[in-house]
Amino acid sequence: MLRQYFRIKEKYKDAILFFRVGDFYETFGEDARIASKELGIALTSRSRGSRGRGEARIPMAGVPHHAAEPYIRQLIERGYKVAICEQIDATSTASTKVKGGIEHREVVRLITPGTVIEDALLEERSSNYLLSLNILASKAGIAFVDVSTGEFFLTEFSDDEQHATLRGEIERLKPAEILVPQSLEHAFIEDVAKNVAITRYDDFYFDYEEAYSRILKFYGVISLEGFGCEGMKAAISAAGALISYLIDTQKRVLTHIKKPKTFFISDFMVVDSITLRNLEIFKNIRDGSQRGTLLSVIDKTLTGMGSRLLKRNLRFPLKDVAEINRRLEAVSELHEDILTRAELREILREISDLERITARISLGSANARDLVALKKSLKQLSELREALKKCKSQKLREILRSLRDFSAVVELIERAIVEEPPTTVKEGGIIKQNFDAELDELRRIKR
Repeated sequence: MLRQYFRIKEKYKDAILFFRVGDFYETFGEDARIASKELGIALTSRSRGSRGRGEARIPMAGVPHHAAEPYIRQLIERGYKVAICEQIDATSTASTKVKGGIEHREVVRLITPGTVIEDALLEERSSNYLLSLNILASKAGIAFVDVSTGEFFLTEFSDDEQHATLRGEIERLKPAEILVPQSLEHAFIEDVAKNVAITRYDDFYFDYEEAYSRILKFYGVISLEGFGCEGMKAAISAAGALISYLIDTQKRVLTHIKKPKTFFISDFMVVDSITLRNLEIFKNIRDGSQRGTLLSVIDKTLTGMGSRLLKRNLRFPLKDVAEINRRLEAVSELHEDILTRAELREILREISDLERITARISLGSANARDLVALKKSLKQLSELREALKKCKSQKLREILRSLRDFSAVVELIERAIVEEPPTTVKEGGIIKQNFDAELDELRRIKR
């Protein structure tokens, strides 16, 4: 088993390998020492041999697999990566065992600070960005994605020798993790990205031709003109590497990642780190908390989605006067119409975090409670449509037109899933009676 462990560990040298053994995730060697220190769990040891005849012992530390999330969160918050290695077939059939009767295991996911999707590992009201960066000639290209919602943006800009613009954008976005080419100068990274988890990725993935072709294949398109980034070589190379990294770490279909939105820094007011700090927009100067900040005063949003959008708008204040006036027109209408505003707030209060729920569904990690929350939220959209029909401002009418009819999805979940399902699939009791004849028959036989 240890030979199997070290063979897998060789592929994930920069991650803590959570190696599934029965009901535990075990760590060995240096990983065990780190896990014991960071997580406050017991460090034990075991013999390297099968009979324990005085062979050198190897450090070992483990956590229960059903309660692993809090431990993973601690490691992620401290900048570590965690590779989840599972027993692929718990039935132990001969075809799934390796020589010697050892269960076949493989890494099913690599969790890094920028690729977290679980609610328990995320802040509900904050975006969690993974940023990819590349420098080509005098151009800096960045692409950033929130894997938990599927948002994807990219841009490119000229940068001076001091890299002030790049440093400002990183400070503004506050990414959880930054992806850079292996060959990018180390001192440069230390200068522009302090206190952020840095991941070095093979230069091959940042090659312009490779990155361009990766994006085309991922989205099934024949050119990038529709994304508005054709010819932006630094940005495209960063975006292509980002997609490759997501495929490598998530090891599943990523259909929820939206088409990239190209933006230009010149479209927004520059708000550098000194301005953010002195104006106390997100954190106060006294103790670094949100108390007394601009955000604490104006964030009356009722959903995590709304709060994340508000923060993004504060980080990227518009310079487009026409768009500013469209926003102000909508704000004025809702300010004056107290009844509609109150009605909209009551509706929004019942809507869960649809962005993150749909991401988990796409990645195959949603549970039945997510589906029930989705159903209840989609039911509210019909009420939201009715409330918005009273509105006249252009911005609110645009929102009204964007709301689709999801009655078929609501009806399917209504028929299939019980109202108060258990957290995990293994507990059973998720599917309603009379939804599936075969399941009903199996339940009857069991009883």
